[in-house]
Amino acid sequence: ELFQTRELTAGGRNGRFSPDGKFIVYETGLETSRRTKILKNDATRAEVAELPGVSATFSSSLPQVAYLKIPEHDEIRAASLALEKASLTAQNRNQLVQMLTWLIAKHAAIVVRDLNTGREMSLPTPDLLKTGLTFSADGRFLYFLGGREGETDRTDIYVISENEPRPTIVAEA
Repeated sequence: ELFQTRELTAGGRNGRFSPDGKFIVYETGLETSRRTKILKNDATRAEVAELPGVSATFSSSLPQVAYLKIPEHDEIRAASLALEKASLTAQNRNQLVQMLTWLIAKHAAIVVRDLNTGREMSLPTPDLLKTGLTFSADGRFLYFLGGREGETDRTDIYVISENEPRPTIVAEA
């Protein structure tokens, strides 16, 4: 059997399809230059959006995507620079990666983007480390894993939406 392939990116990772199969999403770049690209899943492979962040997740019922927007922040910039300077075999490299990941979880904003209009809305999550975004089945709510900076022994499941822009705990650790 002959399968034809078409390379979308030489350095992309974390590639996946939207639930309806209309879009392809993947991440590019390193450290603070990480971006998420969304392409149409058709013959054109036209770029729909380039998001300044990571962990994009699609709504299964609405034309929306949520992601963690990486901000311009001094701590993130310093951690990224330290990681860039470290060799691949440096003994502290794993600690540097973990620090950068933690700072992104701390300072990143949860953003929901409408794929039809390009309108973005930031959902406030003050004082929460956040990761693991996923939409509810009807697409009206966004769930995420979150924890408070001082509470290192727990992670809770939160829900947030445009209509309820305050995170609420759904399940406690």
